[in-house]
Amino acid sequence: MTEKRISPASINALKEALAHIYWYKGDLRRFLTHSISDSRILSTVNWNDYKRNIATQVVEFLANNQKFYQDDLLNLIKAVADVDDFNHLEALEDGKEKAKKARESVFALRKYANSHEEFVSERNKTTERKVVSQELIKN
Repeated sequence: MTEKRISPASINALKEALAHIYWYKGDLRRFLTHSISDSRILSTVNWNDYKRNIATQVVEFLANNQKFYQDDLLNLIKAVADVDDFNHLEALEDGKEKAKKARESVFALRKYANSHEEFVSERNKTTERKVVSQELIKN
């Protein structure tokens, strides 16, 4: 059975949203640190690079290695899609515009996030059925 992969459109929407939800790289780094379970992924990132490039590095690594990191990628999509407070951006210079871009990019990601939640739910049900079947076979 082929592992279902996350769509390229979802990947692009995630990169875009990550680039906009935080203005400061330190805030983005903390968000990623709390959203990704394997901290080694973040240790390879060039944190002196532009925010957009940092977001791209992280997301592309996860996307290109979905066999191992699909759960982290799905968790990151959910974490970004759950962001709904942009007051931290509104306090900045041109904050209204920054917050507007962040809201729009998160809204765009949410369209994909809902289908991924269904995917995770179905995958969990399949895993549960396999466990039950294995137990029945053992007994």
